[in-house]
Amino acid sequence: TARYLRLGDVLFYELQFVAASNTSYSTDSFRLSLSGSGLPASTSSVTYHSFGGGWVRPQGSAIYPIQVVEVNGVFILYVQPANSTYLQVSWCKSTVPENWNTSGIMYLCGWYRTA
Repeated sequence: TARYLRLGDVLFYELQFVAASNTSYSTDSFRLSLSGSGLPASTSSVTYHSFGGGWVRPQGSAIYPIQVVEVNGVFILYVQPANSTYLQVSWCKSTVPENWNTSGIMYLCGWYRTA
C-alpha cells in the first residue's frame, strides 16, 4: 500500500509492505523500485537526495527502526546492527535485522523530489 502527497516538485510518501505466504526475500539488500510502485518518478539530478525512516518487523513482535535512502529511483533500507558501537548501518536483507518470514512487515515514510 502506498500513499503520497505532492507539493510542487516535493513528494511525501507513506508505504507499507505486508508479506504473504508466497513471499520470498533476497539475500542481497532490500531495494524497492519507484517504477511500478505507483509513486511518481524521482529527479535524477542528485544521486542521494532524500531521506526517510520507518520500521520493519521481520517476524514475531520485535520492531526495528530503519533509515530509507532513495538512490536513483530505488529505496534502500538500512538498519543499525545490535552489535554496533557507533551508528554504522547495514542493509536490510533476508537475515538482517533477523530472519524474515512470511509475516514480515515494512513501513516507510519520507520525501523526495520528483522529475
